[in-house]
Amino acid sequence: MEDAQDRLAALLAEHEITINAVPAIENPHLRDGGGVHFQVLVKRSGRRVLSTFYSAGAGIVEQWARTEAPAHIRRKARKPRGSADHREALAIATKAYRPTAVDVVGCLLLESDAIDCSFEEWADALGYDSDSRSAERIYRICREHALELRGALGSDAFDRAREMAAEL
Repeated sequence: MEDAQDRLAALLAEHEITINAVPAIENPHLRDGGGVHFQVLVKRSGRRVLSTFYSAGAGIVEQWARTEAPAHIRRKARKPRGSADHREALAIATKAYRPTAVDVVGCLLLESDAIDCSFEEWADALGYDSDSRSAERIYRICREHALELRGALGSDAFDRAREMAAEL
């Protein structure tokens, strides 16, 4: 049986969903600036669906370095944490890592609950201050992205993709 990541990848391929990810200095939507940042264009059949920022924390980059990076990086990343080889692998991985369509769209799908609830409900569920203008701006962005993705995939595929993303 395929795992959720493989099923989501197949659904995205079936609907010709791809991404272009370009490194960015920062993600203006994050409360803290940690991680590796990208400006991402999500496309369907080569046409723009939405543009957004995507950030991967150190844990995601390290996991990529240990499991999916080229062999020379994987070997060093599997050395004990704190060793010179491990630090070198993470430095290289931070520059080499690029998110996949499953990474980006999966994240957008996890944030898509914004189309199902009010701002106050959304803020409460995610630990945001419901009096925060910044939080409301993020809610509106999540809602807009969810609507754009649903428009690109269609309601049925969007709902199936949300279920798969919840399993990631």
